[in-house]
Amino acid sequence: MTDHPENAVLVLGMGPGDPRWLPPAAADLALSLRTLFGDPRHLELLPLAPGQDRRPLPPRLADLPGLVEDAPGPVGVLVSGDPGFYSLARRLREAFGPRVRSLPGISCLQLLAARLGLPWERTATRSLHGRALPDPQDLRAAATAPGGAALLLGAAPEVPEQLAWLAEEAGLQGLPAALGWDLGTPREQVFRGTLGELRRNPFRGRLGLLWLAPPEPPRPEAGGAAPSGPLPGRTPCPRRGLLPDGDFLRHPGVPLTKAPLRGLVLALLAPLEGSRILEIGTGTGGVTAELARAGSRVVSLERNPEARDLAARHLERLGLGDQVRLVAGSAPEALVDLEEPPFQGAFVGGHGPDLEGVLDGTLARLTPKGRIVVASLGLATAPRTLEHLERRGLETGFWRIAAAEGRRLGPHWTPSALNPVDLIWGDLP
Repeated sequence: MTDHPENAVLVLGMGPGDPRWLPPAAADLALSLRTLFGDPRHLELLPLAPGQDRRPLPPRLADLPGLVEDAPGPVGVLVSGDPGFYSLARRLREAFGPRVRSLPGISCLQLLAARLGLPWERTATRSLHGRALPDPQDLRAAATAPGGAALLLGAAPEVPEQLAWLAEEAGLQGLPAALGWDLGTPREQVFRGTLGELRRNPFRGRLGLLWLAPPEPPRPEAGGAAPSGPLPGRTPCPRRGLLPDGDFLRHPGVPLTKAPLRGLVLALLAPLEGSRILEIGTGTGGVTAELARAGSRVVSLERNPEARDLAARHLERLGLGDQVRLVAGSAPEALVDLEEPPFQGAFVGGHGPDLEGVLDGTLARLTPKGRIVVASLGLATAPRTLEHLERRGLETGFWRIAAAEGRRLGPHWTPSALNPVDLIWGDLP
């Protein structure tokens, strides 16, 4: 079945566990072996091979070498990611020495570096997954060296305690960082911010990777700079501040959330870099565009086709179309069949008469500790929203915003009042 000797132990990197990332050479080799050990989710990626014995990994991984020794060979062991990045390969090499041969896969560090567009050859690596916490002084030295330090965190239940230790005991609270979840899968999420900010994120995933102090993106050398200026037909987003209200085309009956309110919504949903946000009521697309500019992936629900068309034109003009999915439909009905992973936050800009139904449908799409923000012009909506969220066990807050916009009147400035708006928010347990 294979050119490898019968006593060979082949460790095959399965990458992130998605068949699109599995190298054909690894798949072909796996199918040629007499016995194959692996997690069921990895074994399911491969078609059945005639005469091959497939076995799940034992609950106690310390028992694996004995099971491999007794199995008909050659034997393969499927591992997540790359065999050289904190995998079972080390345990098997200690047991079988030169009998072990590896076929590489794509590691989560490679995927995170690719997502961020950063080099990783100088990055120190550590694993906190199922291991004792490292020496704080050693970790601080690794994190502040060129390239930073990548830490394998493990599954979600372990992560809050690990991040608390890194921030408080290791003293890395203010360090810039990137946090990736389930990289290379449909559930992938990437967040950026300081370690203190990332601690406030809800955590839900099989595998987390934290990159402390990642290197700055490389700058073009003289003579090799990328072309500057906006893409043809697109308006460049300003580097700071909010988009002016005047940048948005208007259509009768399609609302626009004004700039002061957009800024407060973004603040309530922060940190936004790499997060997934659900929006109910796209309208003109003002909040939608600001969320995308801040680095979020947005799914926005809108029943009015004219509003969807207007928002799509704005997003395309701003170069943000790839970060937003506009969905036709009304909440809560359209939320039931929405094929999307959970969201870290949600903004409800429009709800219709079924306020409680919209709130419940939106909350059902959030991760644990996710936040919902609701904007309301009606006096009765704020108390209804607060009462319903509190009945559902959320921790709530409320602002009434009466903003004014500065306008020139001759040589002077004068405030021009905007419509008062209520902002209500709630955090899931």
